[in-house]
Amino acid sequence: MIFLVQGWADFVDWLGGGPAAQALAAFVTLLVTVVLAAITFSYARAARRQADASAQMAEEMREQRLSEDRPQLLIDLKGYTPSVDKRRLGEGETIHDFYPTNLQLVIQNVGKGPAKGVTATVVHPRMTFYDKCCGYLLRDDAPWEFDLSCSPLHVGFITPRALPDWLADRQIRPPVPIGSPLGVLVTYSDMHDRGWVACLELEYCYETDDETGEYGVWIEPGKQATIGPLPYEMLRERVSIERLAGS
Repeated sequence: MIFLVQGWADFVDWLGGGPAAQALAAFVTLLVTVVLAAITFSYARAARRQADASAQMAEEMREQRLSEDRPQLLIDLKGYTPSVDKRRLGEGETIHDFYPTNLQLVIQNVGKGPAKGVTATVVHPRMTFYDKCCGYLLRDDAPWEFDLSCSPLHVGFITPRALPDWLADRQIRPPVPIGSPLGVLVTYSDMHDRGWVACLELEYCYETDDETGEYGVWIEPGKQATIGPLPYEMLRERVSIERLAGS
């Protein structure tokens, strides 16, 4: 390109180098400079796109490698459908205001890697709850079976959150819609300290006694979702009797 500009200048000198010829030479030189700058900018953008694509590909490969050995916990009720209550509904009350006294749960790791800091919590807007903690839960180990105690909400304790509210407060959007106020949350991290949330929605089922008008209410497993990876610090905020009591 520089040789073209020099050649054009020599051609102008050969013409005699008059004012008109010099003005034309200046215009052509400016035009060639603009074209050269545009070509250079185009090459720079192409190089930047290539660099970004390479970085994105490297990040995707890293994420795939981390995900291949991550834990994945599944939650289920331990072989039964717990009876919640059998009574009449109070004024302004719905069956979702009922709550179980305890849940018998089983958690199994179907992933390839170990889960650290596994903690299970029941979430419901009208009852307190207790955390159950487990250290590591390996894929080849036996499932973690345990009872999770629940009790009516006591004045003086921070109000527990319903399952959709707990997720919304932390700006966590599950891959499936979560609608029930009652659920089980299991938080854990993988070996790379990435946080995960497994949530099981518990569905209310009921039947009414035509003679007494009482509602027989029980719960069954509903939708289940796994959310993550997340900053593990996000999962450490808990409200439970055990933590409030300092035990």
